[in-house]
Amino acid sequence: MAGEIEDAQHFLQEGRAEDALEALLEAWRRRRAPAIATVVEDLSLRVASSRPAIAGRTMKARDKLWFEAAAEQDAADLGRLLPNLLEGNSVRARERLDALALRPPDPRIGHCLVGALEKVPFPGVATRPFWSLVFKTLPMHADPAIRQRLERVRGTFNPKTYSETAATMFDNGVRRALRGIDRLTDEAPAALSTDEKRRLVGIQDEVRVLPLGTRDAEPEEDFLNGIASEPDDDGLRQVYADWLLERGDERGELILLQFQRLEGGLTKAQATRERSLLHNNRRDWLGPLADVLKLRSVVFERGFLERCALKSGSGLANRLQGVVGDRHWATVREIDEAQAGSKELFLHPVMRSLKTLRKADLFQVQTLFNDATSRDLETLTAASSVEMTRQMLTLKTLREIGASESLPKLRHLSFGDGGDFFSHKNLPIAESFRRFWPGPVSRQLESLGSLTAGKEIGAWWRELEEHAGDFNGKLRLIIPGLELEWARESDGRWSSLRVDFKEIKPFFGKPAAPKHLARWLNEIDKDALTRLEIHGPAMKVRPLEKFAERQERLQEVILPESLKGGGLFAWFRGL
Repeated sequence: MAGEIEDAQHFLQEGRAEDALEALLEAWRRRRAPAIATVVEDLSLRVASSRPAIAGRTMKARDKLWFEAAAEQDAADLGRLLPNLLEGNSVRARERLDALALRPPDPRIGHCLVGALEKVPFPGVATRPFWSLVFKTLPMHADPAIRQRLERVRGTFNPKTYSETAATMFDNGVRRALRGIDRLTDEAPAALSTDEKRRLVGIQDEVRVLPLGTRDAEPEEDFLNGIASEPDDDGLRQVYADWLLERGDERGELILLQFQRLEGGLTKAQATRERSLLHNNRRDWLGPLADVLKLRSVVFERGFLERCALKSGSGLANRLQGVVGDRHWATVREIDEAQAGSKELFLHPVMRSLKTLRKADLFQVQTLFNDATSRDLETLTAASSVEMTRQMLTLKTLREIGASESLPKLRHLSFGDGGDFFSHKNLPIAESFRRFWPGPVSRQLESLGSLTAGKEIGAWWRELEEHAGDFNGKLRLIIPGLELEWARESDGRWSSLRVDFKEIKPFFGKPAAPKHLARWLNEIDKDALTRLEIHGPAMKVRPLEKFAERQERLQEVILPESLKGGGLFAWFRGL
C-alpha cells in the first residue's frame, strides 16, 4: 500500500489529480483506513469541481446526464454523481444507486449512504425498495469510520416521528448492514506506518492548495436549500431570481413578475406572460410533487408552490410516501383534498410553512391534535365518510381534541366540510361537544364548524347559551342545502344568526326545505335574536317570515336584493 500512496503523491506533483485519486482508492481498498478515505474525499471534491456540472432545466435532462456519466465508470466522476443521488423521489434514487452497484468499493459511496440514513429523505414504508438496496450496498463500501457513523444512527428511528412499521424497517436494516460490515472486516487492518501517515499528510497539504473549481449546480442548490429553510425570506428569493435571469432561466422572470404583482399589479401583457410561464414550466418546477398533485389546483406565489390539492386514486399512497420530506413542500401554505395524505407527510419538519389543511380525514385530525410537536396550522377542516364519523366523533375524541395544546395557532376548525351528507343518526349532536368546550382549543378558535342534522338547530343554540362560555368565535352548522352561522353580539348572547341557502345537490336525499328550516328555528327562544341575515333565492326566504316575526328582540334584518320589496322586508320596515 505504501507504493500506492507514494504513487499518489508523485501523480499530484505532476498535476495528474485523477491518477492520484485512483491510486488512493486502491490503497483504501487494501487497508480500509479512514485516514485515506479523508484524503480521497478532499481530492474528489477538487477533481469533480473542475468538470461540467450535472445540471439541466428538467429532471429528465438531469437524469440523462447523470446516467451517461455513471455509465463511464470513471472514479473521478463519482464526486459529481453522489450529490445528486437522492434528487427526486425514492424510485429515482434507487435507479441511480443501482447504476453504481458495479463499481468497486469506494468510501465516498459509504459516507453518502450513511448520510442518507442520518437525514432520511424518504421516510415512508413505501420507500422500502430504496432502503433495502442501501442496506445491501453499504457494507461493501464501509470502513471503521463509516461503521461508527452507522452505529450512531441505530436506535434513532422514533415511532413518534416515523410510523412504527417504518421505524422497525430502519432499525432492522441498520442491524443487517452492521452485521454485513463485520463479516467483511473480520480481521482488523494493520495500522498505517509512520511513513504512510507522513505521506498522507503531504498529499493532503498538496490537495488543499489545488484550485476548487466553481459549478453552477452548487450555488443553485444553496439557493434552493436556503429558501426551503427560510421560506419567508423574500430577499433570498429575489437574489435567486437575479441569479436565474443571468443564466436565461425563465423561473427568474416568474419570481420577479409575481413580486411585481404583489407590490403594484401587472399589465395585461405581464399577466399573460405569468400564466404562460406557469403553464409551460409548472410540472418541472414542482419536481416530484407533480405526480401527486392536481395540476389545476397548483398556485405559485413569489416563484414557488404555495397552494395545492392532493390527487386521489389507487397507487397515490405509495407515490406520496416517496415525496415525504421533499423540499418542494417547504413553501406550501395550504393543502386541499388532504384525506389522501399521511401522518408522515403532514408532520414532517419540511412542512414549516403549512397554515391551512382542508378536507383531512378524521384520523389525520386526531393525529395532529395528539402529536406532541406544536404546529403552526391556523385552519383545519375535516371531510369524512359515515363510518369515520361514527368511529371518530365520540365523546372521548372530542374531549381529547378540546384539551389538546398541540395546535396553539389554530383559529378555524370544522368537522364535515366537503364530507358526505348522511342520515341523522350518524351525525354529531350538539350535546357531544359538551366535552369539547372546557378545553383550551375552544378559547382560541375564531370559528367552529360541524356537519349536523337540521332538527338539532335548537339544541345547538341551547348548548351555546348554557355550556360554551369560553367559546367566543362563530359556530357554523352545515346542513344539506344550507349553512347557519351563529355569533355573539355585544351583550354576550348568541343572538346573531346568518342563514345561507346553498344551491347544491346532496350525495343522497333532498336539501333542507325552507319550511323545515322554519320549524327547526322555531325551537329557538323568541327572545334569542337581535340580528338576522338571510342569503338565497326569494322563494326560499319567504317561509321564514313567521319565524322573524316571532323574534321579539330582533333589531336588524339583512335580506337578499330580490326580497327588498317583499313581505318580510315590509314587515321589518314597519318595526
